[in-house]
Order: sequence, then C-alpha cells, then structure tokens
Amino acid sequence: MENIINSFSEDINIIYVFICDGDGFCSLKVQELLKLLDNKSGWISIRRRFNEQYLVAGQIGHLNNKVSRNRWPQILYESVEDISLRRD
Repeated sequence: MENIINSFSEDINIIYVFICDGDGFCSLKVQELLKLLDNKSGWISIRRRFNEQYLVAGQIGHLNNKVSRNRWPQILYESVEDISLRRD
C-alpha cells in the first residue's frame, strides 16, 4: 500500500489496469483504489457477469458506478471529484 500512496501525485495521472483472466481488463484511477482501501492495506475484488460491466469492491465498500470494459482511454480525461462509494 505504501508504494501506491508514495506514487500518488495530484500532477500525475496514475492508472492501474487489472487483467481479469480471459475476460478483459479493468482500468482504475489510483484515487479510486485509495478510497476503496481507505488508504490501508486490504483487498480489491473485480467481477462481472457475461456482457455486463465490472463491479469493483474493496475493504470498505464498492464503487457506486460499475466500470466499463471500454473505459480506456476515456479514463485519462475523467475527473476524480465524483468518486463515490457504497458501504456494504
């Protein structure tokens, strides 16, 4: 977790790409990961049903919005102010 926090900078757009077996890949901003983990070590779960978007969950809840398989390269232009979680 310290590596993620230390690599974070407001000036740099850091994107994490999770390869989901033969299913595709899920792109997330570092701000989303930090929020899901509450800036602590923990777990991230990414899953989807056939022909649906990814549900991304973490230590303290899951993202309100599902993540599209086609989020790349639009993710580079998305704002981070709208990141919201639902606690389970």
